[in-house]
Parts: sequence; structure tokens; C-alpha cells
Amino acid sequence: MSQHDMTLDNASGLAFRTDANAALQALASQNSGASAPSPTFPCQVWGDTGTGRLKQRNAANSAWLDKGPLDAPLRDAASQGEFIADTGAAGAYVCNFVPALTARSESTPLRFKAANANPGACTINDGLGVVAIVGAAHAALQGGEIIANGIAWIQWNASVGGGSYVLLSCTGAPQQVADATKSKHAVTLAQIQPPVVGATRNGKMSITAVSPTATFTADEAIVETALGGTGYKLTSLSKVINLGSTGAGGMDTGSSPASGWIAIYLIYNPTTLTSAMLAKNATAGVQTEVYSGANMPSGYTASALVAVLPTTGAGQFPICDLDADTRKVSTADVSVLSTSTQQGTLTSLSIAIAVPPNAKWVGGFATISSNSQGNYTMSLSSNSTGLGKSQINAAYSTGAGIFSLRLATAQTIWYTAGVSAGTMGASLNVTSYTF
Repeated sequence: MSQHDMTLDNASGLAFRTDANAALQALASQNSGASAPSPTFPCQVWGDTGTGRLKQRNAANSAWLDKGPLDAPLRDAASQGEFIADTGAAGAYVCNFVPALTARSESTPLRFKAANANPGACTINDGLGVVAIVGAAHAALQGGEIIANGIAWIQWNASVGGGSYVLLSCTGAPQQVADATKSKHAVTLAQIQPPVVGATRNGKMSITAVSPTATFTADEAIVETALGGTGYKLTSLSKVINLGSTGAGGMDTGSSPASGWIAIYLIYNPTTLTSAMLAKNATAGVQTEVYSGANMPSGYTASALVAVLPTTGAGQFPICDLDADTRKVSTADVSVLSTSTQQGTLTSLSIAIAVPPNAKWVGGFATISSNSQGNYTMSLSSNSTGLGKSQINAAYSTGAGIFSLRLATAQTIWYTAGVSAGTMGASLNVTSYTF
């Protein structure tokens, strides 16, 4: 081990040769020593015997660069992605890389052996602090992408989430991929399901008292970015909608309408893997199956219409029940007709107070009576030609029956009502609709 200032001073023959031999020995031994040689030169090599590291001066002669261990091949965790053992807990990994990192680099992959599997989103302390590990799709990990005793490859990306390590792979574990957008792309599990937007399994919302809030629950539900777009299957849902607030979990904008209709969407943020409900005023017209308004909360890109419900005069939910699987809403009976005027031909009747513009079928009950004995007849139809006609016939006192009609025209049905004697009384009440 030898170091030299690399300057040969004028001296007598023997002294000069001794000084020259010392300089050559320093060069042959890579200036080895426990402390840095002095003076230093650009690109100078130093065998640091104090730390066991081979170092080289940078071109500006302002700092030493660590090139690797002295007594091993020149590859290690910090320089070439070699292996290091994790000493942290599940989802909170700790790696003491050798040599210690002085800065994170996007050009250098790192590798560690995980002590535990990740239960969901996770972090790593790389010696410079705690930062997130995200998947290859740049989204939070969901769980199981890192397994116990798996070898995980990670790489720094300063542009993801304000700076995150991206999990390139972990041996023995499934890998996160981005949603496919072209025919040759790998697909995610959500995409290989046959999604039908708005489809649910055990989806329901039961409102037992007038309230501005309601809870939608479902074992599964399908949302999409657009009709025919990227689909996601969401599971184990229990989401609250509050008509008194705006944004995710409330109205998309403005206030809830009084005595109107509310479309309720299930919305999803595929980056944060979060879901919520979003309400939209649906009084004026038919609402789309995927939210198409201008007020989607930031980050939420997929959605599905799961309910269209009435509101009270105070803009709250009335007592009603939603079966999202069949898209059927049951309500307290709403009177849409009470008349003593006979109609001999099919006559249109607006039922807009009882069903929303999105309604496709309507159900309820009808009665016809007279104060004199005779023949009573009432018929209901989807249009003026008698499509899907239901009929009630009676001969004494009162006739009654239930009906289910497809709405060929939004919020409109057709009816006839007549008696052969006396003064007629006819009524129609709506108790349910599907959308």
C-alpha cells in the first residue's frame, strides 16, 4: 500500500530513484490507503482500505465516486442492482443497501429479498427515507405483488406520485400491468371479465325513512370508462351518497332537485383504486349509462348508472327500495289518475310524477267502479295501438287489477275507461318502475 503526491522533485541520483519508485508503487497499488491521497487529480483511482471500496475521482476533481468493493467483483446493490435482504415488516420494507445510497437514480435498478408479502399499498425505506412502491402500471399495489422470500426488482421514477419506486417484478408473484388498449396488449383480470356496465350482484339500496343520505351495497358491480371502454369489476361495496354535499359521495354540482329525480352513479379511480357514489339531477331527461356530465371528481374515470330515484319537496330521498340487479325501484303508491270521465279510445296519460325519464317499465294497480250495477272496463297500453294491453273487467261495484307496462314513450301510458251505467270512478296508482 502506497501513496505519492505524484511530483518528482530535483534530487541526487539515489534520492531521485527512491522518489520515482515510490510514485510507481503508488500507481501500481491504486494509491491504496485508509485516507485519500493528496493532492488529488481528475479521474484518479484510490483503493480505500479503510472502507474496502474502490473509488475514482470525478472529472471535475471535486468528489470521489464509489466503484464497488475492493475484494469482490465490482457489482453490488447500489451500483448494479445486486441483492440485499429486507429487514422491515409486511408492506413497510427496509433495505440497507451497500454502499449506502447518497441519491436515488432512475438509471439504477435495485433488488431485495422480501421478508414478508405486501398486504396492499406499501413503502420502502432505502436509507434516504420512506417512499412508495407502485406497480408497473404506476398504480398503488393491491396485495400479493411481493411475496415472502421473493426477489423484488425496483427502479426509481421521480415522475410517479412525486417520486416512487416502481416494482418491475417479484419472483413467484403476479405482476401489475396497465389496462390493455390495443389488440396485442396484455390484459388485466378486470378486462377479461365480460363486463356489462351497471351490472351488479346483490346490489341494493333500501331507504326506510326520508333522508338526504342512502347507502348502496353490492357484492360486485361493473363500471366502465365509456360504453365499450375499459371495464372494472368492483367488489364488496358499501358506499354512501349524501344529497347535501357535492363531489365524490354527493351531488356532481349544485343542489338536489325538489320533487324531481336523481341519477346515482358508482364511480371509480383506477389510479388510487377508490370508488364512490355521485348523484346527478335527472329530472330533465334520460341519463347515460356511463356518467357524461362535466363535473366528474378528479381522477375518477370509470362509472356506471346504478339507480334513478325520486326526491321529496325538500330534495331528499323518500322511502323507497332499489334492487340494482333487476334495476327495479319500488315506491309508495303514487296516484297518476283519478277521474270520473269516461274514455272510449286509448288516451295518453303522463306519469312523470311517478317514474323518471329513464324508466323502461312501470308497474302498479288500477281500479274502476260505478255507483250503479253494470259492466265496467278499463284497459292500459304502452301506446295508442294497444301494445302490451292489460284489461280489467267488472260487473258490479268495483273492479281492480295490477299492471306492468313497457314504456314505449318516456313517462307516458295510454288507457281507456268506461261503465255501462251510473257515474264512473277510475284510478291508477304506480308502485314500481325499472330503468
